Amino acid sequence: MKDPLKICGKVEADLASLLEWRSSDPPLSTFDDFVQATARAEDLLKYGALLYPAYMKVEGVVVRADQYDHDNWERWRENLDPIDAAAMVNRVHVTDLLYADYDRASELEDSVGPMLAFYWQLAVDSQFPDDAVKVEYNGDVINTFQRRVGQPDATQSAAPDAGTPRR
Repeated sequence: MKDPLKICGKVEADLASLLEWRSSDPPLSTFDDFVQATARAEDLLKYGALLYPAYMKVEGVVVRADQYDHDNWERWRENLDPIDAAAMVNRVHVTDLLYADYDRASELEDSVGPMLAFYWQLAVDSQFPDDAVKVEYNGDVINTFQRRVGQPDATQSAAPDAGTPRR
């Protein structure tokens, strides 16, 4: 899992708003100065929900609460066990989360994806510490999946075949 500070540092030079701010306000030139000078309380509340999603249990497995829909769950369950159904329901494309800024999200998804996976792992570990749930960024998708009993490690690089149902 990548360190969010390293991710920020990697894309810092490419953030247009930061570059514009630096040119108009040279004495405050660090990324931290930029964040503190431009962040708003409303921003923290909006992004807090994105960085720390709620999880819930469905049929004994952990599912992102905002991804869960009963009918969609039932469609996945027609062909998959609860662990594989949860892995499918929990698949999130970075650009789907940031559709208001789709083009920029597409450009930066290899930075945004690992950062989201980092925070989502903290969220799921905090909410369900005993459930061996793993969050990984894989290409343009963030996968959240649960270890099967007897599986030595929660690492599995992708969810099962995506099939058809999708919200």
